[in-house]
Amino acid sequence: ASAAADVELVLGEEENYVIDTNCELTRRGGDYVITSEAFDGAYVAGKRVFKTPFRILARAETDSENIRLYFGQRGIVVLGWEVRPGELRIVEPVDRNQNGFPDAGFIKPNRMYDIEIHVTEEAITVTVDGEKRGEVRGNYSDAEGRIGIGPARGSVVTVEYFKGIQEQIPIP
Repeated sequence: ASAAADVELVLGEEENYVIDTNCELTRRGGDYVITSEAFDGAYVAGKRVFKTPFRILARAETDSENIRLYFGQRGIVVLGWEVRPGELRIVEPVDRNQNGFPDAGFIKPNRMYDIEIHVTEEAITVTVDGEKRGEVRGNYSDAEGRIGIGPARGSVVTVEYFKGIQEQIPIP
């Protein structure tokens, strides 16, 4: 049997989000522009709670550095990290373990990227423009929470779309 999926479009044709108190969301053409002067932790989040397994899909760009995607209780993926811009950072959602992937997080300013985060019971996989950039393995069966996207350190993140896909475990 095949797996069923349930999609929530957070930013896109529909608007189904909550704005964090530390950021501002405006529209430019068909895109969403997220700004914040906060160090980090400022984002726009979906209203829905996702539970493993799920996917996050985004098409986004930054004006300088930092596209941060949030998931689960405390999970974060950072592209263009300000400390080491070439490093992809994956912060695990259950135990907050931090994982660095040298030369896997670099993003050019003012260029749209297709970003996917796939969270399963055994792994978190990050793909950018169809290329696998990093994966951590562990027990993520308890990963649960809202998903979000945002800037850090005064950067501006422009989003064409941002959505979550709640997957169902296939029935044998």
